[in-house]
Amino acid sequence: MKRGRRLSNGAARRRGVGQGVEHDDMNVLVLGSRVIGAELSKDLCITFMNARFTGEERHRRRLEKIHSIEERYSLDSVTKEKIS
Repeated sequence: MKRGRRLSNGAARRRGVGQGVEHDDMNVLVLGSRVIGAELSKDLCITFMNARFTGEERHRRRLEKIHSIEERYSLDSVTKEKIS
């Protein structure tokens, strides 16, 4: 299901990071160094790296909606519309 990038701006809870991967197939984690300390950053990274997308039907449907929006508004689709 990997298309595009899905990211979180570092939910400061392990549960939030894990759910981001499990439910939304999140594949980028962003952590603010001024907001999150070293130990919490380490915990969040470990949680992120160990989490796996569940593939549940409701999560797949959500991702398909996101993919259709990405395709509709991507630069490639805009360029194609201008050319045709």
